[in-house]
Amino acid sequence: KVTRDAMLVTGDNYLRENNFFDYRLISTLGLYEEDVEALKELPFITDAEGTYSVDVIVEKEDHTDSVAKLHGISDKINKIIVTEGRLPVDNTECVVDSKWFAENIVGQKLVISDSNSEDTLDMFAGRELTVVGLCQSSLYINFERGNTNLGSGKIGGFIYVNPGFFDCDYFTEVYAVSDMSDEMIYSDEYEDGTEPEIDELEVFLEKRAFDKYTEIKSDADEEISDAQAKLDDARATIAENEQKIADGKKEIEDGEKTISDSEAKIADAEKEISDGEKQIADGRKEIKKAKKTLEDSQAELDAVRVILPPEMYAAKQAEIDAGKAELNEKEKELNKAQKELDEGRKEIEEHKLEIEDAKEDIEKAKKDISDGEKEIEDARKEVDEHQKEVDDAREELDDLEEPDTYVLGRPTNIGYACFENDSAIVEGIGNVFPVFFFLVAALVCMTTMNRMVEEKRTEIGTMKALGYSEGAIMNKYLFYSGSAAIVGCVGGFFVGSKLFPVVIWEAYGIMYTMPDIVFVFDLGLAIVSLIVSVMCSMGATYLTLKSEMQSNAADLIRPKAPANGKRVFLERIGFIWKRMRFPPDGTMSVPTWSTNPHL
Repeated sequence: KVTRDAMLVTGDNYLRENNFFDYRLISTLGLYEEDVEALKELPFITDAEGTYSVDVIVEKEDHTDSVAKLHGISDKINKIIVTEGRLPVDNTECVVDSKWFAENIVGQKLVISDSNSEDTLDMFAGRELTVVGLCQSSLYINFERGNTNLGSGKIGGFIYVNPGFFDCDYFTEVYAVSDMSDEMIYSDEYEDGTEPEIDELEVFLEKRAFDKYTEIKSDADEEISDAQAKLDDARATIAENEQKIADGKKEIEDGEKTISDSEAKIADAEKEISDGEKQIADGRKEIKKAKKTLEDSQAELDAVRVILPPEMYAAKQAEIDAGKAELNEKEKELNKAQKELDEGRKEIEEHKLEIEDAKEDIEKAKKDISDGEKEIEDARKEVDEHQKEVDDAREELDDLEEPDTYVLGRPTNIGYACFENDSAIVEGIGNVFPVFFFLVAALVCMTTMNRMVEEKRTEIGTMKALGYSEGAIMNKYLFYSGSAAIVGCVGGFFVGSKLFPVVIWEAYGIMYTMPDIVFVFDLGLAIVSLIVSVMCSMGATYLTLKSEMQSNAADLIRPKAPANGKRVFLERIGFIWKRMRFPPDGTMSVPTWSTNPHL
């Protein structure tokens, strides 16, 4: 009867020592540090901790694959106990299930298999782990490790790593301990106390998850807006640089035309200058020659002036003056032509400058075109990048669904639930077996006491004849039966309270990972057992003695007369009774005949 209480006390102590969770919170959007802090603010939550867990396929050194539950080591809730080796000191080490692996696994390496999904692989900072120890976990008090959608559908064991091994910005789950953890496991007080807290946690978690959903949606919209703005800027850059390239090409064409025109003008001007210089040189020669002729004519005229008539002299002089005037005009024309040639040379220099400027413009345009092409190439890369960002953000936004949240209590833990069921089975057996034990014990006590009193009839009659009172005679036998009941009950209670729990606990030891059982002594049960034992033993003795005491001393001293015979049931069934044959001496009874009807 006390075995279930002993099991519950043992389990409660073990779970309490390892700070077993009361609530497990899960959201399909993940949970964050701010959610943990907000959870701690609830008045009935005494502690909360975010952690990680995921089902993975791991490859051992013998190249065999197994499905394991990978956990992050918790500092405060659901603690683990290292049974061999040590705890991990960095993100490349782990401890593993002591029920799943043998001690020789320590020092070997486990590899996260490539057959895991990309989403799963992206959760880890590494892929290889070195086993540094074996451990037990309060999350797995039963041999069952749970189900999974990987491999064969069954989880083989668990692995614990430092939280830094997980490369996640969110927690996969949050464990919380409430003020109800002080209550005994499976008790009505615990169940009644956690029920309203679960309701409140569901409301809390739904609100937190919806707020996160709104935040993610808003961030996605903002990300799309920013990416779209960058995409538009990149496209505008492409259009701007395409226009710059077109303008550059036009500048090159214009520059090349300017160079061509200027070179043609320079060639024409140089030809004109060359021709003009030749004409000017010829003209100056003619003027020089004409001047000499006029000077000679003037000298001749001056030499014959005295002999020439004045009219003739004046006419000759007029001709010479007219020639000089004509030469002066020609000289002016030559000077003007020379000036025009000088202007032409300046134009040539200007055209040469135009050509240099055009060449510089062409080089600048080519550089602008090259820069524009590079900027277009970069901008196209940005377009592809930002377009991918927009598409990914829109796809993420399209895939984003309102979150599902779960608040799970202790009964969802398979080990906890199995322990409750098994302890209930023990309780059921404990409720039935003691009844049979008590009935058998009561029957034995009553039969024994009744036979003892009957065997002591002569002694009782003698004591009664000698003058002993009925109370004195009864006290003797009542003391004997009562002391026997008390000794047997007390001894049986203490032996049974230790023997049965140990035997049953050893049997369940192959299924559970827990320390040695804690013995429980139920004082109330002891008192009830003692009362029932004493009542059965002393009651039977008292009733038998009371019946015998009604006889006088002489009757008690004589042997008791045998009981009168009675008709048996078969005598009432005539057609059977008449066909029955009996020995002539009548010594055969009905039970004898029923076992050997041929007699």
